[in-house]
Amino acid sequence: MPVQSFRPFQKRWAAFFILALVGVVLLAGCTTTTITTGSSSSSSADDLQQQVINAIGKAQPSVVEIQGRSLQGRGIGSGVILTADGYIITNDHVVRDFDSFKVQLKNDISVPAQLVGEAPDDDLAVLKINMKNLTPITAGDSDKLKVGQFVVAVGNPLGLSETATIGIVSALNRTASEGPEGPAAQLTGLIQTSAPINPGNSGGALVDLQGHWVGIPTLGAVDPTVGAPANGIGFAIPVNRATKVAQQIIQGGS
Repeated sequence: MPVQSFRPFQKRWAAFFILALVGVVLLAGCTTTTITTGSSSSSSADDLQQQVINAIGKAQPSVVEIQGRSLQGRGIGSGVILTADGYIITNDHVVRDFDSFKVQLKNDISVPAQLVGEAPDDDLAVLKINMKNLTPITAGDSDKLKVGQFVVAVGNPLGLSETATIGIVSALNRTASEGPEGPAAQLTGLIQTSAPINPGNSGGALVDLQGHWVGIPTLGAVDPTVGAPANGIGFAIPVNRATKVAQQIIQGGS
């Protein structure tokens, strides 16, 4: 009888031991997987951060500050170097109503600029400075942009030179009005972005994570209920449109 009662107990104990062993193995596997996953996430975040840093570093030498002056006052905006011999594109509202211009480069050199021509309906203009061996921006293809893609706005908001802000492409082919104060009554085909765009950003560069120029930050949305800027809603002119208009201005002045 003692022997018979012992055997079932022995089987139960063996089964319990096996189950416990399996549980330890599974727990160990889960722990290992968690550690590996965490490491991978950290690595991905580091990679993204480095991409942003590289994109900004690539674009900044090609983004300038534009200072306009007239008897009525002065203004500050941004511009993008198109050619090594000094052609610079910006928004028309950056140069509109000013008589003289200076361009400040990344190395803090400030030089006079001449207005080559304007395209008010597109809110674009081209300036020229008498310098050589400048760093033209690398143009991307705005037709290939995707909603959700990371982008960085580089410019001089509120006169704070070499400022970069990050966001995403929120939507494509937007239409926006510049209101009675803007040169263009309505702009179409715009890139909507969540990258903050403030006064002074106008005419600068919107770039992707490869540092390729994809748009010109032009205006921020205004909440009509309070008359204040709407956070996270800005618009940029696509680079494909901007470069086409710039070529026409350089060749014909308009």
